[in-house]
Amino acid sequence: MTKIPVSGKNIAFMTFKWNASVEARFQERLRQQSVQGYKLVSLLGLTLFPSFGVLDWFTQREHFRQLFEIRIIASLFFLVVYLGARSRNVKRSPDWHIVMIYTFATLSTTAMAVVTGGYQSPYYAGTCLVILTATLVMPWAPKKMAALSAWLCAIYTFCILLHDNFVISHPAILANNLIFLYATAFIGVAASCLYDRLRRESFAQYTAAEEARDSIEQSVRILSRELGDESSDVVTLSREIAEQKTKLQSSIRYAELAKNEAVNALHLRDEFISIASHELKTPITTISLQNQLFKKLIAKSAFPVEKIDQYNHALARSEAQVKRMSRLIDDMLDLSQIQANHLKFEMMEDSLGAILQEMIERFKVRFASAGVVVTSEIEENLRARFDLIRMEQVFANLFENVLKYAPQTPLNVRAYRDGVNLRFEVKDNGPGVHENQTEKIFDRFERGSASINAGGLGLGLYIVQKIMQGHRGRIWVESTRGKGTTFIGLLPGVE
Repeated sequence: MTKIPVSGKNIAFMTFKWNASVEARFQERLRQQSVQGYKLVSLLGLTLFPSFGVLDWFTQREHFRQLFEIRIIASLFFLVVYLGARSRNVKRSPDWHIVMIYTFATLSTTAMAVVTGGYQSPYYAGTCLVILTATLVMPWAPKKMAALSAWLCAIYTFCILLHDNFVISHPAILANNLIFLYATAFIGVAASCLYDRLRRESFAQYTAAEEARDSIEQSVRILSRELGDESSDVVTLSREIAEQKTKLQSSIRYAELAKNEAVNALHLRDEFISIASHELKTPITTISLQNQLFKKLIAKSAFPVEKIDQYNHALARSEAQVKRMSRLIDDMLDLSQIQANHLKFEMMEDSLGAILQEMIERFKVRFASAGVVVTSEIEENLRARFDLIRMEQVFANLFENVLKYAPQTPLNVRAYRDGVNLRFEVKDNGPGVHENQTEKIFDRFERGSASINAGGLGLGLYIVQKIMQGHRGRIWVESTRGKGTTFIGLLPGVE
């Protein structure tokens, strides 16, 4: 039996018990959602396979007829599948039918890759798209999603190698394609872990609301029976009615809280899925385009000397996107550790001022590129016990926040002793934060800008707060709209 806390922002009102009965209801709900996913996947295949045929005409005209035939066969298959969505077999066991759909879709994209050059064909991206579609559409558990992704990757790999009789003349190109394919599968499985937890939290909120409704209905029945009782003991009857009224009012408040929690959980899930999909897709697309360019150059053996700087710039952009993806994945891993109370710290005594000065030096080039002029006032002998890696993560997230929301402005960094504590301040002169946002800014998935173009998953400051709390310290923000923002942290010092 698993206990899941169900709480409001400022008040915890129950601990929900996730038992075997609730798990069975949850699995039944997933089965119903899988049936809906079956319809959606078949409709997507019926729509996307013919639509991408337009690109074949412009990019693969010499193979257009063969590609057109493959797309027509695939479209007819998806049409039959969509029309058969109401059958009892699909409703009773949709998972195997869904595996069949994704297997056929992967075979179709692999066939197109075989027609257009085998392992050198760019159509491996079609298999990547199939795997990402499975992650975003199907409500499957991580283990099941991992098995499906491994199966689809194995189909593509085996068919491509079989087409060339397992003779690879350009192993670098094949390795590049397979790395992107398996990286897509890994990202999909990681995302399914987060989706599964969000689905379970949402279902816990929904079930808690149902239990509250049953409690209300029971209280109403008891009250109705008491009101219809012809007992002559008026005092006792009045007291029982008053008790039932109190219970009813408490149940109503509880039901309203449960309903609000369920709505908030659903909204948070939808927002996270939207942001995570955007943020994880963008780096992959950029790297893929860059590598396509270099593959063409390698095939032509053409590397003009006068364009060396251009190639170096392209490589730097690819490296930046890889680092960005790594930060996103690290943030999600930290989030899972925080939620499981597994965030670990390796404490050691060191100089907080030295670490802060070193982080300023690391960001020196990026600050200059963003037009941020840094001034620092850091006292000496600021000794404290902390985890070196985690404290570097705190300052890195704060500096990333400045680069993102306050470029082209001065930055002042201070660190000094405040009684028994060490205090640091990171003050920018950016647009500032609204007063009603100063508390919410440290929440999960909360970002300083509502626009998706702001970048990031909204986990940086949440992780910073948890790290400071793990060091028995705290962090808060002071800001005036239009006059900049100051992040202030306190850490226990060592004499």
